[in-house]
Amino acid sequence: MLSARIALRFISTSFARVTDRLASNSIRNSSTFKYSDLITNTTTNRKPVPEKPSEFGSTFTDHMLIINWKKDSGWSPPEICECKEFPIHPGSKVLHYSIEAFEGMKAMLSKDGKLKMFRPDKHCNRLLDSTKALCLPEFDPGELLKCMKALLRIDQSWAPKGIGTALYMRPVIFGTEPSIQLDVSSEAKLIVMLSPVGEYYAGEKNGISLYADPEFVRSWPGGYGAYKVGSNYGPTLKVQNIAKEKGCENNLWLSGAEEYIAEAGTMNIFIYWTDESGSEFDSLLN
Repeated sequence: MLSARIALRFISTSFARVTDRLASNSIRNSSTFKYSDLITNTTTNRKPVPEKPSEFGSTFTDHMLIINWKKDSGWSPPEICECKEFPIHPGSKVLHYSIEAFEGMKAMLSKDGKLKMFRPDKHCNRLLDSTKALCLPEFDPGELLKCMKALLRIDQSWAPKGIGTALYMRPVIFGTEPSIQLDVSSEAKLIVMLSPVGEYYAGEKNGISLYADPEFVRSWPGGYGAYKVGSNYGPTLKVQNIAKEKGCENNLWLSGAEEYIAEAGTMNIFIYWTDESGSEFDSLLN
């Protein structure tokens, strides 16, 4: 009877703490920044636009989108400003516990000279899902997309021309609270950068080779493999280097005792089946 009372008291106390915590964090779930509040401060320090993309992700356009969040006040107005360094406290949670989520999407020039984005709404929704998984502040994906389109309009001259090129868009949100206590961050920052890019791999048109080793597993049931968070990507570098040592561009992740094909590097993989004569298999997977 005594143990039951202790357990009941523990559950009641824990529930009360959770309830109080949810109430105090209500602004985390209810507030969002608005495109209508967007502040635009274009730079006069314009950089020369490269004739063609350099190494993937190493060059950035003139501007970025930046939005700050604090637990007590919610989201600041979104701002488009010069893409440059900004200060961050050495105790920021992102530096210690990788409390960070990101996305990667592209805007490509079409024949009519207009920039076209590929499923940007899906990417913004996935960023929100990853954000929730890390207990970072929520936002309206539609408002983020509107702000990103405004950023694209300002730096659209950076969009490279040519097959296989694009203006890569990198939204990232991370915890900035200066505290090394392992807890939900009470401060955060969301930024979006643009980078002119070409093919990710040299000779990509001719295909790439993949190294498969069942010893290494990237995701598993109940884990965080479904979320695009920084902690999912850093640990893949070791296996990627092993693949390069084996003469491959990247690795092929296998999963479970059956060694099912799970992912190629950090990308989806689609398999097109044919028989020895080159005929297609009659399958729903084709």
